[in-house]
Amino acid sequence: MPRKEDEVYSLRYLQQLYQNQYSAVSGEMNRSLEYLGQLNEAQKTMENVNSVKGKDTLLDLGAGVYMSANVKKSDSVLVNIGGSYLTEKSIDEAKLMVATRIEKMNTLFNKLVKNRNELRDAIVEVTRRLEELTRK
Repeated sequence: MPRKEDEVYSLRYLQQLYQNQYSAVSGEMNRSLEYLGQLNEAQKTMENVNSVKGKDTLLDLGAGVYMSANVKKSDSVLVNIGGSYLTEKSIDEAKLMVATRIEKMNTLFNKLVKNRNELRDAIVEVTRRLEELTRK
C-alpha cells in the first residue's frame, strides 16, 4: 500500500498537470474564437463586396493600422491557402472556402469545450481526493 505522502505528492502532481492542460485548452479556445470572428467578418464582408466597387475604403493592414484604398475589382479575392501562399478565387468560391473553415472551426471548438470540461471534472475529482487524504 502506498504511503500517504507519496499518494498526496502524486495527486498534487496530477492536479498541476491537469491545470496546465486546462490552461492550454482554454488558450486554444480563445484563439479559435478569435479566428472564428475573423472568418465571420470575412464572410460578412464578401456578402457586401459589390457595394464597395469603385469606392474608397479603408484597408486593414493589421495591428490597428489602416490604409485608404479604392476597390477596382470586386468579383474575386485572394485567399491564403497556407504557407503564405495566396490564390485568386471568385467570391462564390471564397465564400464556400470560408464556410467550410467556419464549419471545421466550430467542430474543433466543440471538441475543445468537451476536452476542457473533462479536464475540469478531473481537477475537481483530484482536488476532492487530496482534501480527503489531508483530512485524515
